[in-house]
Amino acid sequence: MENDLLIFREKQGRIEILFYAVRMGEDLCILISGGDTPHIGAVAVRQVTPGSDWSGDMKMIVLPGHREGEVIGVVADQISSALNKNVAVCCGIHLDKATKDEISIVKEMLVKMTARLIQALSSPNSDQQ
Repeated sequence: MENDLLIFREKQGRIEILFYAVRMGEDLCILISGGDTPHIGAVAVRQVTPGSDWSGDMKMIVLPGHREGEVIGVVADQISSALNKNVAVCCGIHLDKATKDEISIVKEMLVKMTARLIQALSSPNSDQQ
């Protein structure tokens, strides 16, 4: 990663999600924001454990009434496992009167954006290695 910050933006219909990745030494801090009212809904921290068959430990805080924890644990786990780095993910996406289809779209967008980030940080041009 040439710079200390990567930003991805995805938009489908009324759903827009911003995905920020900030390098903090060897670690990564990911901020996921979007919808009608960006906020802090959940935080997940995934620590790698070098030399272990189990590659890490995860801690999560989900604020009452928020559903972001359903997805950010997966995001943190995938990024940490793929890049072998400690990762913190802070997420808050709120859509007023979201439909079930829109919630599914948000989840699909996060999967796609996670894969894009992993690919960007795994590329030979990235100095994250």
